[in-house]
Amino acid sequence: MGDRAEAFFRAHRERPFCAWVSIPDPHTPYQVSEPYASLYPPETLGLPPREDAGYADKPERLRRFAARMGADDVDERTLRRALSIYYGMIALIDETVGRLLATLAELGLREDTIVVFTADHGDYMTEHGFVRKDASLYDSLTRVPLLLSYPRRVPAGERTDALVSLVDLFPTLAELMDLPLPPGRSGRRLPVATDAAPREAVYAETGFEGRLQEREDGFRPARRARDGERDGGGAQPAHFRGVRGRIKTVRTQAWKYVHQPGELPELYDLVADPHELVNLAVRPGYGERLCEMQRMLLDWTIESEDTLPLPARNPDAGV
Repeated sequence: MGDRAEAFFRAHRERPFCAWVSIPDPHTPYQVSEPYASLYPPETLGLPPREDAGYADKPERLRRFAARMGADDVDERTLRRALSIYYGMIALIDETVGRLLATLAELGLREDTIVVFTADHGDYMTEHGFVRKDASLYDSLTRVPLLLSYPRRVPAGERTDALVSLVDLFPTLAELMDLPLPPGRSGRRLPVATDAAPREAVYAETGFEGRLQEREDGFRPARRARDGERDGGGAQPAHFRGVRGRIKTVRTQAWKYVHQPGELPELYDLVADPHELVNLAVRPGYGERLCEMQRMLLDWTIESEDTLPLPARNPDAGV
């Protein structure tokens, strides 16, 4: 892992280059070689709190995903084992990235090279009783690592809990390279890396356009036998709901609101409930907060719909 990137650095050391080093792990199937597989013994790992069985007050999409994944039948030993391997995969990635940084230093490029480390999404990794990802916008899926290093212009060792988005990378990199920004771009400059002020909130969306529909799609995994049952039953056909519209979220330092057409809204107090277990949108007393977050999400949706100017109308051409 990393050998081709290291060779690329060496081959292009005499002129400016851009290298996108994509490491697919940690990803399914969760597996890693020794010694990484044994670095984090499963029995030493703790598990986060989770909702009660049935996922009451949660959107139907989550309950259906739980049924599809057999979440209520997965024991803690299995979850700890998956977490152990996941951590081992991350350890291997850390070692690889360290080797690539050492190569840049060896070649005399470290001071004048912008390095960004980030990810496209996270995984549940035992939060909410799941391991993989799905069409949800919990922090375990949307809160990803972001490290930026540029010794020539960015102070080293600085950390911030400011809210940022991956779309902020483009205007930040443009400024660090003294390049002009094109019209219609999204994102803001990152704090610490620039003199920009922190965001009040961040936004995200997932899903696709389409009408709500029921369809038979795959099978529920066979479950283990319960007391009084002869066996757990074989795999059973499962029906899942298609996504209608996009799932969108707004997140501040203290609150998160999630909206999807036709589903229960979600509102979480991230200070009192950082694991997003208690959906306050269905409880009394939070109407004002819910309206405030809905307004923020609506404003962002309108603002982000059309960012590029339309071409000027030409009367002579009849258009």
